[in-house]
Amino acid sequence: MTYFLAFDRTLFDTSAFLAYILERENLSRLMSLSEVEMAIELNSITAHGLLTFVPGELERFLYPDAVDFLKKNLTSSVVVTAGNVALQ
Repeated sequence: MTYFLAFDRTLFDTSAFLAYILERENLSRLMSLSEVEMAIELNSITAHGLLTFVPGELERFLYPDAVDFLKKNLTSSVVVTAGNVALQ
């Protein structure tokens, strides 16, 4: 059996991650933008190398049950995602 898993909001707490980067980078101004406008702005920031992460920094945003599931089913799982390549 092959499991197809969505990354955002299935394996990864996208809302908590977004709140984290907006606070960490002092980007609260983006909260007034639409979701599309915010995505465009974050794409620009990452494309210019202005948003980076150290190894392990984002582990806390993986749901604990997702980690357990992937450990058990790593070879039979496919993660599906779309969006900003640098953030995905």
